[in-house]
Amino acid sequence: QVIVGSHRWRDAVNSQNVRPPRNFIFHSGWSASTMQNDIGLVRISAVNLNNQAVSTITLAHANAPNYANSVATLSGWGKSKPK
Repeated sequence: QVIVGSHRWRDAVNSQNVRPPRNFIFHSGWSASTMQNDIGLVRISAVNLNNQAVSTITLAHANAPNYANSVATLSGWGKSKPK
């Protein structure tokens, strides 16, 4: 399951939405041994976005600049399953 709108998955809050994943999209060059290309997408069903805790992002258009092989800084948190 995917939990959005909450910083602590064990603590149910009004802004929290729980949805099952529809599918997973993994990077075609991902390597579990080196963690190279450790990025992917999780597609979920529609989420209620009528609160301040959850919003969408816009993906780049097909004619957007190509940043392949550029340095980027990413941040995030989470686990694929609870302990």
